[in-house]
Amino acid sequence: MSNISFVRSCAEIKWVTFSDGTETCKIVEGKFSRELNISQPLTPEKLNHIQCNIKDGTRDLIRIGLVNDALDRLGVKDITLTLPYVPQARADRTFEYGNPLPIKVFTNILNSYNFKKVIIEDPHSDVTSALINNVQVVGQTQLVKRKLPYIKAIMEDDFKLCAPDLGATKKIFDTVQALGHEDYIQAVKIRDVTTGEIVKCDLTIDKVEGNILIVDDISDGGMSFYFLADKLKAKGAKKVGLYVTHAIFPNGLDKIAEKIDYIFTENIIGDKLTRDMIENFNTRNK
Repeated sequence: MSNISFVRSCAEIKWVTFSDGTETCKIVEGKFSRELNISQPLTPEKLNHIQCNIKDGTRDLIRIGLVNDALDRLGVKDITLTLPYVPQARADRTFEYGNPLPIKVFTNILNSYNFKKVIIEDPHSDVTSALINNVQVVGQTQLVKRKLPYIKAIMEDDFKLCAPDLGATKKIFDTVQALGHEDYIQAVKIRDVTTGEIVKCDLTIDKVEGNILIVDDISDGGMSFYFLADKLKAKGAKKVGLYVTHAIFPNGLDKIAEKIDYIFTENIIGDKLTRDMIENFNTRNK
């Protein structure tokens, strides 16, 4: 199944790989219509909204361009792209002399496709949304509220929100207000600027009570959240959940299971994590 699809599910994208590894695609009638033997013309108004669940950011950027060009040749104009996770969003600065600015390279190519609208979710920083033409941002607060019934069902008891670092503070402040909470817990991370490794994680309060939900935009390996959950429990937290809009976890969930009790996410990035893995993680102690 293609990780680029039509929001209206009216058609499918078939990929063809050439001997040199490059690709092309063809837009065909959707599987549902074929199975029911229903003839549904692929009119432009049915094909003008595509979405991409990122698996490989570099390859998928080219794939988006191929699909966009195919649609243009079918007479489809004013196309909307839903791109929940923007690759290179964390690479929003040059880290040392001689480096490129990856997010600028990515967005320059994306902008060349001239989409009518690009819908993204909880970008890592304002740099991303500033660089994408015709962007519409679905914010973290809206996404957490969307997931709230499931979070409450899994965590069972009431919980307090925790901002894992100062960069997450503004977003979580909006979420705290939207959920009707009175306050939140602020954590601080200190990194070694030469390696990017976290050398210290601490809280701005001495005592924690009840269940805590850490909220952030993205988790890669998850070790910073591991150390934060350890600190929260050492200061009195009962259970610690983690909400991240974009979850990667290339090394799996076994290590963070030692400190984190629940995981909630909107988007799974890459191919190392599945919804079933998260569900099993959240119900392993029930």
